[in-house]
Amino acid sequence: MAGDEQQLIRAAVPLVAEHDSWITVDPIVGCPADCAYCYLGPLGLRATRPALRATPEAVVAAVEEHLYGRRARVIDPAHDQTPLCVGNYTDMVLTRPNREALVRIVELLAERIPRRPVVVVTKGRLDQELLNALDGPGFPIFWFLSQSMGRLTGLPLERGPIADLDTTLENARLVSRTAHQKAVHFWRPFVAELRPSRGDLEKLVGRLASSGLSCSVVVGLTRGPGVPLADERLVTLLDRSMAAPAEQWEVFDDEGWAEARDAAAAVGYPLYRNTSCALALLSGQPEALGTWRLPYAEHRCLPAACPLGQRGRCAVAAAGEWTDGATLAAKVATFLSLDAGLVSVTRGELVIGDMIDEFDYNTLLHGYGRHLAIRAQGVRRQKAWLGSFTGGGRAA
Repeated sequence: MAGDEQQLIRAAVPLVAEHDSWITVDPIVGCPADCAYCYLGPLGLRATRPALRATPEAVVAAVEEHLYGRRARVIDPAHDQTPLCVGNYTDMVLTRPNREALVRIVELLAERIPRRPVVVVTKGRLDQELLNALDGPGFPIFWFLSQSMGRLTGLPLERGPIADLDTTLENARLVSRTAHQKAVHFWRPFVAELRPSRGDLEKLVGRLASSGLSCSVVVGLTRGPGVPLADERLVTLLDRSMAAPAEQWEVFDDEGWAEARDAAAAVGYPLYRNTSCALALLSGQPEALGTWRLPYAEHRCLPAACPLGQRGRCAVAAAGEWTDGATLAAKVATFLSLDAGLVSVTRGELVIGDMIDEFDYNTLLHGYGRHLAIRAQGVRRQKAWLGSFTGGGRAA
């Protein structure tokens, strides 16, 4: 990819944006790792030196502006608990400048906004110095430790300074000893080519459960925008998955999922299909986006290995009813700059009779998804990959 084109792509990445499960914060773009399945590949941001686009001070000011600006018309920032995910176009652990920026961002967030979770997705090696620095401000830090098991199964899908399974498990142990941090295993891509034998899978789930991890989130290989289909490693090493029909938006190992779920249930280890479920478990709150509603419940909620206490929290949310729908409809219409007649609240749904932007759709999910299904005429994609809600047919 030409340098000018790469600069344009980097400039187009929003500094702050609303994604499915969290608000993204991206002061740095570019990752030194080179993972075949990563959405950074088509953007020219894979196997590159991370580039700082905004200082920690500037990015936290942008977060404040986002929370207290137009978004505040529909979500009160004083009570909002939507997590902030730092570093979605890089890995905030793989280089020292990235780590220093992460620590400073968390320090400034703790000074300037109400307390809320900060999420960091990483394939890197954690150390006590970094964890101590992040524990100091007192913000909850939710680590999503990405581990595909590719190296465990002998498939060279990943290059660069990334964690093997033993390192990931040691990361979890270190996190479990902190005061304000928790760790989740991000198991992706979960495809048939990476599945160990049933016996080995049971042992693997046992190791995950005993390491201090709170749960695992199991995600398939996404099809469509953001998938580096031309990567030779995908074509040759994941040939069965890559041969899936083009209209299949996610390739997922259903048989392996059933085996892993049974193994997880046997040892009391939570296993989820959605990041939002893991976030709910970590926060002790009902799942915020409505994964427990149709059409998602059958495939993403009910089959999960989820503690009964957590299911009880979501049941309370599912049983609730929204009151004063007319006021909410008027508020949402103003937020979207739509005629009042195009927005209504009825029968447990917030209905929008027009196309809306993906980030606005996600904002409404964060504000009201726990209480109402969000139905729009259509959703205009804005980010580099499809999410499970916009990609899975959430929009009517």
